[in-house]
Amino acid sequence: MIKIWDPADMNKGSLRSITAHKSTIRTLDFSKDGQTLASGGEDRMVHLWNPASEREVATFHVRDEVRLVKFSPDDNVLAIVTDDGVLTLLRASGLKEADKEAAAIMK
Repeated sequence: MIKIWDPADMNKGSLRSITAHKSTIRTLDFSKDGQTLASGGEDRMVHLWNPASEREVATFHVRDEVRLVKFSPDDNVLAIVTDDGVLTLLRASGLKEADKEAAAIMK
């Protein structure tokens, strides 16, 4: 389970809880704009979340257990490293950009 806390008041308890992985979560990374949270774990899944709404944006199945997820400094690429040493680079887009692209496809 992923718990999101308010760093200004850690005594308040978690603000949100997100559940989706079927096994241990090994890695998390927030996009620089804070609009997307990437998580990866031993279930060979990478999930992308909108942390404010707890809405899952995307899910990717990878070939081995996930060791690392990391957004590039410009938030345009998500790097995924698995235990078998494979680096996968995915073009990442923000929710607004993804919604715009989806709307264009649906026309």
